[in-house]
Amino acid sequence: MDTLWSEYLSDRLYLTETICMRAQTYLGRYEYDATCKSIRYNSSMDRYDITIVEDSVEKVIWAKVDGCRYKLGTEKPYSSVLTGTGYWNLDGCLCKVENGIVYYRKQESWSDPYGKSSSSAKSSSSSAVGSSSSAKSSSSSSRDVLESSSSAKVSSSSKELTYDDFVNVGGQIWMKKNLDVDVEGSMCYDDDPANCEKYGRLYTWAQAMGIDEKYDRERLGDIELPHRGICPEGMHIPSDEEWESLYWLIGERPEYREYFVNQIGGAYDWKSFYRSEDVEVVFWSSTEYDATGTGYEFEYAWIWAYRKDGSIDSSNPHKYMGAYVRCVEDF
Repeated sequence: MDTLWSEYLSDRLYLTETICMRAQTYLGRYEYDATCKSIRYNSSMDRYDITIVEDSVEKVIWAKVDGCRYKLGTEKPYSSVLTGTGYWNLDGCLCKVENGIVYYRKQESWSDPYGKSSSSAKSSSSSAVGSSSSAKSSSSSSRDVLESSSSAKVSSSSKELTYDDFVNVGGQIWMKKNLDVDVEGSMCYDDDPANCEKYGRLYTWAQAMGIDEKYDRERLGDIELPHRGICPEGMHIPSDEEWESLYWLIGERPEYREYFVNQIGGAYDWKSFYRSEDVEVVFWSSTEYDATGTGYEFEYAWIWAYRKDGSIDSSNPHKYMGAYVRCVEDF
C-alpha cells in the first residue's frame, strides 16, 4: 500500500481543510457570516463536531463521515439550511476505495488553514485551533528547565529518571517513555507482565488521575491545573490543551514525533479487550468531556492517539478504557 494513504482519517487538519471549510462555505451561500473554528471527533456519537463562530458566538454542528463521503447535520443552529441535506463526496485525491477498503490521504502540509503562521496559532490564546497557555518559551533549553525543577531526578516505580529520560519539544518537557507505575487495577497489554516493560502500563482515567475509581463513571468537575495524578513529583497528567499544543509543536518539528511512537502498545478497549498493538498508542489527558444528553453524561475524557502510519488524532472515549500516561513537566 502506498505510504501516502491510510485507513484512518489522518488528523484534524485534514478535516479542517476539507469538511470544516466546506461547511463554512455552504453556510455563506445562505448569508451566514460564519467562520470555521475547529473540528473534533466525538466518539460517543461517532461523528465530528464542528465549532462555527458567528458574531462572536460559538455554535456546534456536526459531520458524519461514511467512507469517501460525508453529511452535515445539526440539532439546533442552522437547522433551516442543514436539515435534509445530502452527502458530499471527498475529493478523489483525498479518499479512495481499493478492494473494498477505504483509504484516506495522509496530511502532507502542516500549514495553518486559517492563514496564520504555526507559531502564532500556538502562542496566541485566541488562535483558531488549540493554543496552550502552559507552553513554555521555546528559547529555554531543556537542561535549564530540568535542572531548575524538582522533576530533574525523580523516582517512578523502581527506576530513577534522569535528564536523558526527558525531551524538550518547543519548551514543553515530556517524558520519553510511557509511565510504568504499578497502580492497583492497572494492566499490562494482553495481561503479559513483559508488555509493561515494553510499553508501560495501561490505566483507566481515574487510575491515571490518582482519584477514586467512581469517577470513571461520574463527573469529577473542575480541577486545579496542573493535576499531578500518578506522575512523578514536578510533573503532571497533560491537559487536552497541552496535547493540542504538542500537536502543533510536532507539526513544526516532526522529528520529535518519534518520541511518542516508540512504544506502540495499543489500548484496552472499553468493551473489555486489548486492541491496536503495533498500530497506535493511546494517551490520557486530564480533561473530562461532558456528553450531556447521551445517557452517559460523565463517562468520557479526552485521549490522544499517535499511530504508526504517522497520523495523530484525539477523541473522547469512556473513562474506564485503558490507555497510557505520558507526563509533562509542571509550568
